[in-house]
Amino acid sequence: MLRNTEMGRCYVDTERVLFILKPDGVQKKLQKELLDQVDSAGLRVLYCFETLLKTEVAKELMARYNSMWFFEDAVAYLTSGNSLILICEGADANDKAKKIRGNSYEGTGLRKYSSERLTDPNGREVCLKNILHTSDPEDFLRESQLVGAQLNC
Repeated sequence: MLRNTEMGRCYVDTERVLFILKPDGVQKKLQKELLDQVDSAGLRVLYCFETLLKTEVAKELMARYNSMWFFEDAVAYLTSGNSLILICEGADANDKAKKIRGNSYEGTGLRKYSSERLTDPNGREVCLKNILHTSDPEDFLRESQLVGAQLNC
């Protein structure tokens, strides 16, 4: 969490969050809806760019799942088309991002647009194409550096 200062006075605790509108979200033209929701939540957009994620970046973003049966499918999905990358900041940014993201299974937030589901080896349904990723606070720095390095930011 950062502390913003203006003229030497601290006025708000600020968090930063990374949004990745994944290829299916870009194909469904949800960029404006995401930006509108970010604005309505009172978050400030620091960076906004559309890019095709490199395979190496997608693998690193999905690294926590590298031993899971869906890892290769997830990497292929992330690299199947352009993604919209946003880095935003504001008070309670992480909680606001979770609300914007929503839940694929409950049909909330932008994830209400999620469509493709797979069945795991144990017969459970898994939503692979889930429209939108938001960084967890502990992963923000690593993930934002990964996507930024791709563009030499």
